Amino acid sequence: MALEKLYSVEEVAEMTAVTTRTIRNYLRKGVLTGTKIGGQWRFRQEDIMHMFNQEKNASDFRETSSRIVRDFLGGQYKPFSELVSICTVADVACTKEQAKAMSKTLCELWKQADIRGITFRYDDLEDSEAARFTFVAPLTLTENALAVLHQNK
Repeated sequence: MALEKLYSVEEVAEMTAVTTRTIRNYLRKGVLTGTKIGGQWRFRQEDIMHMFNQEKNASDFRETSSRIVRDFLGGQYKPFSELVSICTVADVACTKEQAKAMSKTLCELWKQADIRGITFRYDDLEDSEAARFTFVAPLTLTENALAVLHQNK
């Protein structure tokens, strides 16, 4: 049986494009749950997904999606080992349940790739049956992610 990957505060902050202080505030407010191991917080993928899915965080995360794009265009991202880094904003027509399933599959894809620096966000678009997926990743991983979004709709 494979051990489940646990993420540190720093890794969650990097993945979600928020500060470690924001992650600690989410912990304090109960928005994010985790487990303390050896005095340090660790988070399962399900803990992180639950945080994304809470409605009260929607506006914070939408702003973060915009910041991901601004930071990328402003040269704030270091290139990955591949020569090409891609910032993707994909709007996908789907139900909330389909969006959650796609998000979970993408998180698995990121976890399997085990590449530091990938930034990912997904938001349900208000007043429509669609979700927005925003991420920065190397070319090959971006191709795989877009295939996931195309196949699951």
